[in-house]
Amino acid sequence: ADMREIKSFVDDKVFKTVPRASAKYTPMSCLWVRKWKGKEVKSRLCVRGFLDPQKQHVAKHSSTATRLSQRFPVSLAVDDGLELEQWDIGNAFLKGFTFAEMKRMCALFGITVPDVERQVWIDVPGNVWWILSKLGFFKDQLRHCNHYCLELLKAMYGLVDAPILWSIALRFFIITGVHGLPSRYDENFFYWLDHSKEFN
Repeated sequence: ADMREIKSFVDDKVFKTVPRASAKYTPMSCLWVRKWKGKEVKSRLCVRGFLDPQKQHVAKHSSTATRLSQRFPVSLAVDDGLELEQWDIGNAFLKGFTFAEMKRMCALFGITVPDVERQVWIDVPGNVWWILSKLGFFKDQLRHCNHYCLELLKAMYGLVDAPILWSIALRFFIITGVHGLPSRYDENFFYWLDHSKEFN
């Protein structure tokens, strides 16, 4: 389970290895949160976000769909005999935008963000270095891992700005990738027009 979790970090390019001496802030510690999910163990690597020295200076508001927006599709489905689907996106926060892309995306959607260069360094549990070595991500000898830390390129679980980075990435994909239209009443409610039909 730990291997699967760290592999998702590597695949989504969430962090890079840097010498500990290059970190401008004290690296934040991380911990494993493990629980049973069916017959398998689910591991989640979480940073202790309360240690984040920038937590008061970053955008953290991430809106959710209103109750009306949640009931509207259900009502339409009942009236028109439509099927409803619910999707779950695995490791969602790791698929958000990088800190470097954040300001550009926020400007695109008219979201005001504090003028701060987001920088995060983390310390990980010892077995993470062993896993990174097995994945070929950490090339130095394991006895030297204490001289390194990880610099985050994206938000991860535990950071206050992880939800907004993810929601902006999802919004960008829906609007530009599949051409969804956000409702003027709720920015988290999207719809598509069928241009093949004529409206009177």
